Amino acid sequence: MIKENEDIPLETGKRYWKSLDDYSDSPQFREWLEREFPQGASMLEGVQRRGFMKLMAASFGLAGLGLSSCRRPEHAILPYGKSPEELIPGIPNYYATSMPSSCGFLPLIAESHQGRPTKIEGNPSYLPYGGSTDIYAQASVLDLYDPDRAKGSFLKETIKVGAESSSRWKKIPSKEAISEIKNWVKDGKVAVLADSSFSLARKKLSDELQTKGVIWSEYDSLSSHTIERQLGMALGLNRSVRTLPKLQKVSRLLSLDCDFMGREPFSLGNSRTFMSGRKVHKPADADKMNRLYSVEADLTITGGVADHRLRLESSKFVAFSALLASEVLKLRKSKDQALIDHLAVLGKPSSSHLEWIRECAKDLCSKPNRSVVLAGHHLPVEVHLATLAINQSLGCIGKSIDYLSVEDSSATPLESLISSLDKGEVDSLIFLGGNPIHATSGFVNWSDLLGKVTHSARIGFSMDESSQVCDLHIGQSHFLECWDTGCNWSEDTYSPTQPLLAPLFDTLSDLEILSSLSGDSKNSHDLVRDFIDDFSEIKAKFEDFLKLGVSPAKASLLKQLPEADEAILKLESKDFNLSENSLEVLLIPDFHTWDGQFSNNGWMMECPHPITKLTWDNALLISPVLAKRLEEKHPKLGLLPKATMLNKNGQIAPDAAVFQDGKQKAPIVKLKVGDHHEIQVPLYVQPGLADYTVIATIGQGRSRVGRVGSGTG
Repeated sequence: MIKENEDIPLETGKRYWKSLDDYSDSPQFREWLEREFPQGASMLEGVQRRGFMKLMAASFGLAGLGLSSCRRPEHAILPYGKSPEELIPGIPNYYATSMPSSCGFLPLIAESHQGRPTKIEGNPSYLPYGGSTDIYAQASVLDLYDPDRAKGSFLKETIKVGAESSSRWKKIPSKEAISEIKNWVKDGKVAVLADSSFSLARKKLSDELQTKGVIWSEYDSLSSHTIERQLGMALGLNRSVRTLPKLQKVSRLLSLDCDFMGREPFSLGNSRTFMSGRKVHKPADADKMNRLYSVEADLTITGGVADHRLRLESSKFVAFSALLASEVLKLRKSKDQALIDHLAVLGKPSSSHLEWIRECAKDLCSKPNRSVVLAGHHLPVEVHLATLAINQSLGCIGKSIDYLSVEDSSATPLESLISSLDKGEVDSLIFLGGNPIHATSGFVNWSDLLGKVTHSARIGFSMDESSQVCDLHIGQSHFLECWDTGCNWSEDTYSPTQPLLAPLFDTLSDLEILSSLSGDSKNSHDLVRDFIDDFSEIKAKFEDFLKLGVSPAKASLLKQLPEADEAILKLESKDFNLSENSLEVLLIPDFHTWDGQFSNNGWMMECPHPITKLTWDNALLISPVLAKRLEEKHPKLGLLPKATMLNKNGQIAPDAAVFQDGKQKAPIVKLKVGDHHEIQVPLYVQPGLADYTVIATIGQGRSRVGRVGSGTG
């Protein structure tokens, strides 16, 4: 206890800063910090938080008093573990469920108070994740209580006033909407454009619809499946090939623009296993720590923990990976000299990084069986072929990395669907999930295509951009309101999605809608039970499956992969001359909204970006090198500080930021790609980026969104 008039001891140890502005500790930053909540809670009524508290109060109010009549689902759901089924006031219940996504079903434990889901955590029964979960699963419970979600089904009506006409939405029962689209299937050719899913029950229903003549197509604005198909084709396989890192015992790891601890699929498992090799309990453990090399264009979470990091534009990774493969094959004494020489020719544009590459290759080859090279899913197939050749040469396949054989989707490619629409071969088009109009508006003329169909419907969680171009909108249920079952990214585990409450509004799940289209109307519970009956190992222990939330599955690992040599020898050299007059644009998912599905989630908007610390907005990120080049041409931009005694070389100083009304000021610039794509966006200087890479995010700046996301980004 500190007595009166006694000196308070000063803080000791290192001081960690969260941003460049925090590091500078400038007067402007201190002034803003003092006004930040909770001391400055009065600011929350202004534009600084976009009415954040009002909007959050709406969600919380909907979860509480506004929805005091939350009902349990009609079918029995089993509490997680040994918790009692009875609802005891003040005592929460915990249920195992899972969150469907384009990267697999994420096993979860949902906390419920008196029938209201309130909190989501990871399921510890799924050992690879160890009970962890990502930020989007945490935020998903707020979407359940979103005041702006679609509360039913709506039919667009045309109203004529004199010579002018306008349209409005008329609410109709969902059963009536289902009857409407069932008639479409009977009367003509129907096409469905859906987001991809790991749902096994939905796959069964989509296969049934395709046998009845329905065109089934899938599209994701952020997809990891495209590169898997391309890699399988390049290797001469009739299946896709998926990489599955095994980082428990990895000693040396090279990441080629692969944010395996952040944006990449299975990042929760990768982070847990890789960081387990960095725990030091005694001095002797320091020599056993793993080592991470990271080469990337953007500054990612993975790059932030790397031991050695190299900034490199994404368009140069083909040459870089080829030169690295050439050096590794030399050190491993490969007898295929023709392959080594061809890789050296492909890698010639990256010769300026030869010294870095040689040191990295030497370290990888020092522990070949415990080394691995990973490539980002957004990189071209040439990089993945070079990466495969390196891993094959190191002999690490089966030890620090596996390759999974994945069945190709039977879905019709989007290009083929567009061609069928353009030719007038489709009478009715149904959009299921995702937001395809927003995601593809830059390269698909939907106004012309939809003018050639008789009917169009949208099945979605909210009235978004895709809903506005359709004649009918059917409200889609939240995953906590419906049943489903699917597998995870590594396809070695099944997980159930079981509802914690009956649908709050007159909405339906995608399984129920697809079942109606096939002519066999069933609720999602019966559909899942019918599907589970085909799996004897789950059927016998169905209650245990619901309690634990996981059940083992058999993944098709590729024990013998074709050599990448033949595919690599067909590659041709490419060189990109980048400068301030010739830039590359790297599109990445927005941290706050992902691909736009969390645009109306106030908690996600308020959560600071892990690198830039931006909230409620996105910016165009450029490197300090590019900022200096731009200022030489446009001195009034004000991106960099003027030279001072502490900053004689004109480098970025910690106090470069200028604050006004709690916001950092930034110039607004115009980014134009080609002749038709153009946006206006604030410019933000971010250290750690490749010199001539411009980082832009997708998922913000939406034209049709709820009150939270309106006007953001």
